[in-house]
Amino acid sequence: MKQTLILIIFFIPMIVRSQDERVDLSGFEKIDADLKYRFMDNVKSDFPFYSESEKWPEEYSEFFHFIDIDNDNDLDLIYDGWSGSEPMMVNIYLNRKGHFSLIFRQYMNINEIEMENNELQRMVIHDPGCCLAIMENWYTYHFNSKRDSVDFWLVDYFTYHNETPKPEILFDKEIKFKVVNSTYHLRITPEIDNESFYFPDDSNGNQIMTYTTGEFGYALAEKCDSTGRVWWYVAMDNKEKRHSNVKDPAAFSPKYVGWMSSRYLKTIK
Repeated sequence: MKQTLILIIFFIPMIVRSQDERVDLSGFEKIDADLKYRFMDNVKSDFPFYSESEKWPEEYSEFFHFIDIDNDNDLDLIYDGWSGSEPMMVNIYLNRKGHFSLIFRQYMNINEIEMENNELQRMVIHDPGCCLAIMENWYTYHFNSKRDSVDFWLVDYFTYHNETPKPEILFDKEIKFKVVNSTYHLRITPEIDNESFYFPDDSNGNQIMTYTTGEFGYALAEKCDSTGRVWWYVAMDNKEKRHSNVKDPAAFSPKYVGWMSSRYLKTIK
């Protein structure tokens, strides 16, 4: 029987809404409290910031979710909680004959998840940034799960400046376009602003990326400024064609999101 918490049909529109909510994974769990506490004790060395407390394990059980994710009839672990320092984190452990092996770690919160027939299929993680970060990130991972083995790879990665205003209304359908000008800026705000200071960048102006003729992206919404100029809220393509799976976002070029004047953008049918 297919069990899906949230199925992502098309992900780009999700980034236009400020979503910091953690997905509630408790609906997937079928475990009594005593067994859950015993399983938590099996991984407590990874969580000294919790397990050294007198309130362990009861006080922290809401962050530990024991779920079969590889369809082998035992309970694995998805942890979605504090990392022990500033950011939150997501850890996935496989249960191999009673030993929980860490196979996945990313920061910060699970925002979307898809499971089918007790197999983890896909996960979206929202990283709103910490430690004075200026960029927010969205990571989409696909998983290939089988008995005592889970492979995963990054399939999409969107990023935008944390001062980017999000539109209130989306297009009914995204508009694919290509850039016509030889130099064209993606901007943090829907205006031409070459003076403002966006912390902690040391340059003036709201330009965040520069694109050139033939590069393309998708428009998700629009806004008209005081001069009558129409701005599109866009997600730009990263131009990469990968021939192997990538797990680390540091090796995966992001798709930048922001505002771009529609004047020199040509719609692609």
